[in-house]
Amino acid sequence: MKKIVIPIVLILLLILLFSFSEKIYNDNIPKVENKVGEKQIETIKENNDPKTQYKDHVILDKDSKNMKISDIKDNKPMIINYFATWCPPCKNELPYFNKAYNQYKDKVNFLIIDLIDDSSETIDNGIKFFKDNNYDLPLYFDYNSIGYSLYNRQYIPITVFVDRDGNIVHLQQGSLTERALVELINKLIGDTESENKV
Repeated sequence: MKKIVIPIVLILLLILLFSFSEKIYNDNIPKVENKVGEKQIETIKENNDPKTQYKDHVILDKDSKNMKISDIKDNKPMIINYFATWCPPCKNELPYFNKAYNQYKDKVNFLIIDLIDDSSETIDNGIKFFKDNNYDLPLYFDYNSIGYSLYNRQYIPITVFVDRDGNIVHLQQGSLTERALVELINKLIGDTESENKV
């Protein structure tokens, strides 16, 4: 009888501990309801510390040439989006990024970074995906998620909004609606009048 009771008690304690730790974790993630009435999206980090810099790392261009994000950085703000072609939330938001790129490319650098692994997700897959969807966005690649892992996130997409000085002003985990993306871009470039046009 003791042999049966002890494992049952241990299992119940583990279930209770897991439930409690999940509640603490979920209670500490701030929720932001988007303005178009869809389900809530999680904003993992809205950074108010102007000294937190974006994570510079090596990326690959379409020709497999190594470069760093800082090679692209000029005097414009940046939007860095990490995605994969197999990721449904990533695919849902990419049309919004493409539209925003065509509208704001003179004011903001867009870096759309495909997380590749040379097996299921490759440079050729990413290029084909962009071509099939007629995306004009600048496409780069992060081999084995080395750069993405610097942000300590669990899932994609993530989008990093970086000001002219290289400071992270917003880090979004999870997909963005078109309205939310445009609002964040306009805040990034300091254009509040355009926010009401979406």
